[in-house]
Amino acid sequence: MDLSKDWIRSEFINHEILEQHRILENELTFYNAIVDGNIEYIEENIRQNTFTNPEGMGKLSENKLQNIRYHFVVTTAMITRYCVHGGMEQEKAYALSDFYILKMDKCHSIQEIADLHDTMCLDFCNKMNVQKKVRSSPSQSYYALIIFTTIFITASRLKSWLNI
Repeated sequence: MDLSKDWIRSEFINHEILEQHRILENELTFYNAIVDGNIEYIEENIRQNTFTNPEGMGKLSENKLQNIRYHFVVTTAMITRYCVHGGMEQEKAYALSDFYILKMDKCHSIQEIADLHDTMCLDFCNKMNVQKKVRSSPSQSYYALIIFTTIFITASRLKSWLNI
């Protein structure tokens, strides 16, 4: 399949429209803010609706809903890799990524996807923030592990374990 003519045409059209992508440094700052657990920066990014702002957003699909879906997947994948590089356990990061992408798959509007995006970003950011604090002491790491492993224990499950 020879796509060179299509690419040249596409490149010419993009050049004539003078449409530019967002500045890379802004994206990298966003990803690093998540890794650093910088909740304030992420909340400000959310308030500014950066994710759904079409200015500088690449066009991955002619369909606006599909376009935002693709951007969600790309953003989630990038955040996941940044968090793994920043110290998050790889399987935990990939499981969280898969969880949010599967949730996004069930969204039916741009606003639903944007809301999920915001939740996902804050979730990764909070997890990195906790991890950063936990790294400071072995006893904190131990208790954080206990909390994280028991957080989803229901009262009925606990009663059955205790034979009550």
